[in-house]
Amino acid sequence: MKDYTEWKPVLDYDSQSPYLEVPSKRPWLKNRPATVPKTIKFEPIPVHAFIKRVAVEIPNNVLVHYKPTDKKYTYRELVNTADRIANALHELGVGKGDSVGVMSGNHPEFLFTFLGVLETGAAIVPINPLLKEADVTHIVRDSGNMKVIFVHRANYRTIKKTRKQVPVPHVILIASEEPKPDAITLQEFIEGKLPNPPEVDIDPMNDIATLLYTGGTTGLPKGVMLTHNNLISDVLITIYNTEETYEELLKVIGTGAMLSILPLCHSFGFLVLILAMSAGMMLVIFGSFDPSQVLEAIEYYQIETFVGVPVMYQMVINSPDFTERDISSLETAGCGSAALAPN
Repeated sequence: MKDYTEWKPVLDYDSQSPYLEVPSKRPWLKNRPATVPKTIKFEPIPVHAFIKRVAVEIPNNVLVHYKPTDKKYTYRELVNTADRIANALHELGVGKGDSVGVMSGNHPEFLFTFLGVLETGAAIVPINPLLKEADVTHIVRDSGNMKVIFVHRANYRTIKKTRKQVPVPHVILIASEEPKPDAITLQEFIEGKLPNPPEVDIDPMNDIATLLYTGGTTGLPKGVMLTHNNLISDVLITIYNTEETYEELLKVIGTGAMLSILPLCHSFGFLVLILAMSAGMMLVIFGSFDPSQVLEAIEYYQIETFVGVPVMYQMVINSPDFTERDISSLETAGCGSAALAPN
C-alpha cells in the first residue's frame, strides 16, 4: 500500500470552494468563524490508511471500552486483528469488486471487521440487525458478489434463512466462541493468520468503500454507494467545522472519548465511528441505549461532544439522573435524522 505517513490536508481560508456557485445565497456563511477553512484540499486517501495513520502513533491507547463485558481493546489490537482479517479474506479471494456483509449491533468486532474488509479493497455492507429476513435477503442479493458475511451470534438464524435464498459461501460468527455446522467463529477465521494485509491498489476517488442501505420506508432498502473519498470528505468537513485552530486540534489527537450510541449500521453512526477512530479517541460502547448509563459515562469520561438523534436527547433530558450528574464537560452537541424540538 502507498505510504501515507506524511499525508495531511491543506486548509485554505481564502479561496471559496468552486462548487459553491452563489455564496451570497447562503446566509449562514456570513457567520462562519475565521477558524473554519473555506476549502479543504487533500490527496485522495483510502479510509483504512486515514485511520491507521493515527492508530500506529498511539498503539497503546484504548480504542474501545465495551461496557457489557467491561473489556477494553487498544489501537494495537485494532490494527493487528484488522490486518489478520484482511489476510484471511484475501485467501478466500475477496478483493476489489466484492462486497462483505456485517450484521451486528455496536460491538468491538464490528470495528476490527470494518477496517479489515476495507484493506482488501472490497466494500463493507453493514446490515441492520433489526431487519427481518426478507429485507436482509434483498440486501445480500442486491449488493452483489457477497462471498462473506460476518454476523453476530444473535442474528445467525436470520442469515441462515437468507442463505437458503441467496448463496453466501462463508459466514463468520461475531461475539461467539461456539461455531455452527455452517459457520465458524472470528477467532477460528483468523487463527494462524499473520497480520499481513494484501497489497491492493485502491483508487479512493472511484472505489466503493461501503454500501449503506436506506431504511426502506418507501420500498425496499436502497444501497447508497460511498467511495473512500466521500467518507474522508465528510469526516474532514466535520473535524474542521470548529472554532479551534488546526494546531489546537492536533494537540487533542489521541485524547478524549466519544459515546458510540448511534447504530454503526446507519450512516450517522458509521461516520462518527470513522471520525472518532481517525482522531484516536476512545469509543464507549453500550449494549443498548440507556439514558442513565449515558449520563454516568458523560460524567465519568468527561465527554465533550454528544451526538445523537432527537429521541435520545428526549430520553436523556427526561431521565431522573439528568439533574444528578455533572455533565459540565459537554461543549458541543450534534443531531441528525430529524429536527430537534424547539423546547
